[in-house]
Amino acid sequence: MTLPFDIARCAGISFPDATVPGGIDWREGCEDCRRREPGHPERQAHMSPPEIIAFECAYRIPKGES
Repeated sequence: MTLPFDIARCAGISFPDATVPGGIDWREGCEDCRRREPGHPERQAHMSPPEIIAFECAYRIPKGES
């Protein structure tokens, strides 16, 4: 099941993973966040990831939740 289109999407924050050729290392919580799922190609709202995360991203939607 995909997220409804009225939920903003987020690109997350990634870094190159030096241990794997061409690999990507995601900031904690971004790797499996449902906000990274594709949305509506024309009318999807997008948000910027928070610059600072104390314990976990307040906007994160874990797998299995909507």
